[in-house]
Amino acid sequence: MKKFTRILICLMLFVFGFGFVACDRRTDEEKNFTYPSSADAIYGNGGLAVRKGNYVYFVNGYKSINSSSVSKDATYNVGSLLLMKLGENGKVVTNENGLLKDDYYITMSNQLCGYEATDLFIHGDYLYFVTPCLENEKGDKVWAKERVVFNRIKLDKKGKVEEVYSSGVKLDSLEYKYYVSNGSLNILVWEKGASYYAENGNNALIRVDAVAKTSSVVANDVLEVEFAKNHNEVFFRTQTENSHYLKQYNVIGNETSNYNVFDKTFEIVGVEDGKVFVSMTHSVGSSKDIKSSKISTKSGFELVYAYEGTQEISITPNGDVVLVSGTQIALVKSKDETVIINDEGATTIKILDFTNGCILFHSTTTENSTLKLVSYSNALAGNDVEIKTLTTFAVVEDSYAYFDLNEEENMLYFFKLSGDDYYLHRIKVNNNLGDTEEMFGVYESGDEPVVEEEEEIEEE
Repeated sequence: MKKFTRILICLMLFVFGFGFVACDRRTDEEKNFTYPSSADAIYGNGGLAVRKGNYVYFVNGYKSINSSSVSKDATYNVGSLLLMKLGENGKVVTNENGLLKDDYYITMSNQLCGYEATDLFIHGDYLYFVTPCLENEKGDKVWAKERVVFNRIKLDKKGKVEEVYSSGVKLDSLEYKYYVSNGSLNILVWEKGASYYAENGNNALIRVDAVAKTSSVVANDVLEVEFAKNHNEVFFRTQTENSHYLKQYNVIGNETSNYNVFDKTFEIVGVEDGKVFVSMTHSVGSSKDIKSSKISTKSGFELVYAYEGTQEISITPNGDVVLVSGTQIALVKSKDETVIINDEGATTIKILDFTNGCILFHSTTTENSTLKLVSYSNALAGNDVEIKTLTTFAVVEDSYAYFDLNEEENMLYFFKLSGDDYYLHRIKVNNNLGDTEEMFGVYESGDEPVVEEEEEIEEE
């Protein structure tokens, strides 16, 4: 009997052991690839690329969901999800032709990841990413490609891709942000309009527990959401017939509180430096008031600045108000004073982000697009400032102009056209001493840039 028991135990161990091995679907190349360790630091979570230690998870270029080359059952090179090991100096390791060395990268997923909804986030042992939905609409043969699926995969690619949440609206009606605290990871999702899933309702703010892969509706009939950096400083707006509510939401604690109620409509323009900023029409005339309130004390809203016309409003990390009209940047110094910065020769400008006391912006002319940097802190201090050019490239359509500032790495990631496709590039932002951009990824055949050979000068 004891001998039979030992045989049975050995057989069970063999079966379980075989099962564990069989679950590892990686190729030999993927098994032999070195991966980041759990202790490696994470830089730039939530964007086009996220770095862990000396490795970068990134999307291999951009492909629009409406591209004629996008199909339901296709696999992708441009738009796929890759993992790359950097060199000792943190640079991309290339071969003699300037292309990424084959043994320095692997494909994490050949689904379409680099498209209009791209966002990568590392938490625990997983990389979270989004792809188009692979289902058809109910009762229809039409592919629901414009709805978004949130997925995750192990950082070392063991196991299969897991679905975390499927959105109920198309991606042009979707906004979201990842929030992490004390081991919890939640995705706050705002689905504008009527949801495909009846239980979500209309204009729903939804909290997704990314670890448990469950979701719950926070509120319906949400008119606006400000996805603040801190999980307990998210604000959203609702209204009844005569009242307009500003509500504060704690994502991790899943707690909503009424912050203020106004008797007229308003817009949330930003949350920075411990303050929430709103804009509303002045009680007299057509001007608009920008007001702020200190969040910790829920202080009354005080006037910051009044402006006329249509302005794009941004708030710096220091709580300074920045207005853009045409190609003019106005820095609010006081209720009655602004400092003006003009980008001479530009046709349009768009603020991308703020870093190290500077404004990072995208400037266009009829011929080209340019990434530029100017110090708002020096301008507000009364010093002369110079607009610095980081890099210039051919004009691209707005739908391809995705930019992601990884401030921890001091790198800006962006898509740039090469051949027929858009590939991920990065460039150093602050203290850029002539550094040029690096291409991140693997080219399709025919997209490789032509390297002009230097002509040899014959000695007489």
